[in-house]
Amino acid sequence: MSYKPKVKGGANDIENGQTLCTEHNLLKRHYSQAEAGKKYFINMYEKAVVNSDMRIIRSYKSVFNVHDEYDINGHIPSPNGKWLISIYKIYKIAS
Repeated sequence: MSYKPKVKGGANDIENGQTLCTEHNLLKRHYSQAEAGKKYFINMYEKAVVNSDMRIIRSYKSVFNVHDEYDINGHIPSPNGKWLISIYKIYKIAS
């Protein structure tokens, strides 16, 4: 059976419940924080693109590459396609 957390639209009933030890319950909570972190990085990346901040763009690109390489939160798409378009626009504006 596949469980879906209530905060992600899952049912609040016994069939959707999970009995976990403390360690695994905390790990489950950690993944939600990782998802929030990836969304934060995407938001900051988009602001860096708007401001043509190459240092931040490169740094977050590295973070997205790690997420993609290890399939971390793969259900949240990394803005890798936007990366190439953004760099092209930045260099075109600068030249």
